[in-house]
Amino acid sequence: MTSPEFLELGHGPAPPQIVNDPEGQWIATCPSCQAVHNLESLGWTRRGAVSYGKRTSIRCPECGTAQMMSIQHVDRYGRPDQPFGFVLRRVLLIQAIVWMTLGGIFLVVWLCLLRPML
Repeated sequence: MTSPEFLELGHGPAPPQIVNDPEGQWIATCPSCQAVHNLESLGWTRRGAVSYGKRTSIRCPECGTAQMMSIQHVDRYGRPDQPFGFVLRRVLLIQAIVWMTLGGIFLVVWLCLLRPML
C-alpha cells in the first residue's frame, strides 16, 4: 500500500477522487489576500453540510478585512470534493422527503377528516 506522503510528493499513482471525504475539512479563501483558512480555526463548525459555491462574510486573520469568503469542502489531499452533481442530488433528495411527508399528511387529513363528510 502506498503511503499518503509518498503520493503527495507526486510519486506513484494519483490518489483516488473521494466525494464528501469524512476526513476532509471546510476551508475559507479570502478574496483580498488569497489566504486559505480552516473554518474550525475561525470558530465555525459545519457538520453534515453540503454546499457548492457558498460565500459568507468572515473577517480574515491575515489581512484583517471582513470579506465575502468562498467556503468549500476539501478532501484529505486538499482537493474540492463536493461537485455540483453531488450537492444537487442531496438537495433534491431533501426536497423529495419534505414533499412526500407533506403529501402523506395531506392524504391522512383528507382520508380521516374530509372524506367522511362527503
